Amino acid sequence: MNGLNRKNRMDSLKAHFGSAGMGLGAVFFLVAATVSPCLGADGAGVETGEMLSLFSPARPAALSAFTAVGSGISGMSFNPAALASQKSPAVSGTYLDWIEDSRVGELRVALPCPVGCPVGALGASFGAFQAGDIEVEEESGLVDKKPAQDDYLVSLGFGSGLPMGVSLGGAVKWYRSTLLSQFTDSTVLADAGMMWRSPGRDLALGVALKNMGRGLKYLDTRVPFHSVLTAGVSWNVFSLESLLAVADISFSRDEQRFVSGGVEWELFRMLALRCGTLSSEYMQTVSGGVGLRYGKIQFDYAMVIPKGLAHTSRASLTLWM
Repeated sequence: MNGLNRKNRMDSLKAHFGSAGMGLGAVFFLVAATVSPCLGADGAGVETGEMLSLFSPARPAALSAFTAVGSGISGMSFNPAALASQKSPAVSGTYLDWIEDSRVGELRVALPCPVGCPVGALGASFGAFQAGDIEVEEESGLVDKKPAQDDYLVSLGFGSGLPMGVSLGGAVKWYRSTLLSQFTDSTVLADAGMMWRSPGRDLALGVALKNMGRGLKYLDTRVPFHSVLTAGVSWNVFSLESLLAVADISFSRDEQRFVSGGVEWELFRMLALRCGTLSSEYMQTVSGGVGLRYGKIQFDYAMVIPKGLAHTSRASLTLWM
């Protein structure tokens, strides 16, 4: 049923934009924005029109699973409860080189609240997605270049620690999408999450419900935001802080299930090697990356390779104050 719904939305957009003389390449961007499943280990259950899963730093992308990793600023888009572990102010920027000359940029800020504040830390982010230009044939017969798709995401989240190793978090997201500089819609979404960490801090469990809200509407075509419920686990293998194993399982409202996992090996608290994989009925990906840290500066790189498709790369730079 899910595949049939995607096909119906694709036919609707093809019928409209095809009448304007647009080629298959242009239709690809518009249809990818509304019907294709997300490419890569960037999240689960979110369609690429929303692009929400692309707004993620390099470390989570390399591991493919991150719901139970309490890493503050880098984990807020997977589970807002991760912000509870943010102990110092931090700024992070990410750049993603995606498919067909499209690109994503994001800036994040995380600030711990003063002692005595019921909220442990606040996080905010601003992201932009650009799909590049495409040639559009006007009714007059002239060919003009227009931006295929421009999307913007603004989010505000919080995380708070509770007794017995529990932390809670939530986030509100404003998303705006524009096709061909003329078809625009925006919406507000919400995320909620919870984490638990064992007394020895070797084991952590997490659960998050993301993308709760209405979808976008282009012309008469409604693009749903499929809410995603994810449960995850992270384990410092044999109580070694240098060896981390993670796993997630996600269920989306469109009845898709994603299973993902990864491993991170940290050497001398300066170099981290990462790998991961994600699998569902519709796609399989493998991913890998490295992290380099010097003092209060960390650089992360990730490559995601979907089966049968070109790889994507992203880089993140984080500064702790």
